[in-house]
Amino acid sequence: VYKVSDMTEDGYCILKGQVYNTSDMYFALYPAGGFSGFTAGVATVSASANQLADATRAPLAAAVTSDRTFRFSPMASYIKLEVLKENISSVSIKGADCEIISGKYQTTVYEPEIGQITDPSNEIIFASEGDFIPKGEYLVQVLPGTYTGFDMVVTYTDGSTYSGNHIKTPVELGFGDVFKFGKLFD
Repeated sequence: VYKVSDMTEDGYCILKGQVYNTSDMYFALYPAGGFSGFTAGVATVSASANQLADATRAPLAAAVTSDRTFRFSPMASYIKLEVLKENISSVSIKGADCEIISGKYQTTVYEPEIGQITDPSNEIIFASEGDFIPKGEYLVQVLPGTYTGFDMVVTYTDGSTYSGNHIKTPVELGFGDVFKFGKLFD
């Protein structure tokens, strides 16, 4: 079991802990709760069609090592939203040409790539457990891929909607990429 104990000046995490069973190969997932499953070097990742606003969401990463020195690789892609006012109840995000934007996929930690997608959807609903999404910056997890653009519909707490948010240029999101959609306000 390892825990982050320090950060170097160049951004590396220092993990300290104890190995209870020795092995020729070690795997690490961060954050472990962000993965749907893991078996023999294959991680199951779910970019859900319904996501809750969580300002503490950490980007998914995985590592494999034989010498206990972990070098993490990203396992997902994201759209970054900034909520400026607490009057938004949900945000709908779609690929501009109805591309599949969410689903569950498996990838190896050795060389991340998307295999077969299950539970595919062309829309992600991003919302809060409460009445509104609190002010802050958020990462919405999407499938890595190439999109013709994005359409976004914002639903406000009074029930009104705004559908004028469009990105009309192609967007390529590889593993670890974050597309900054912009600021959401009334």
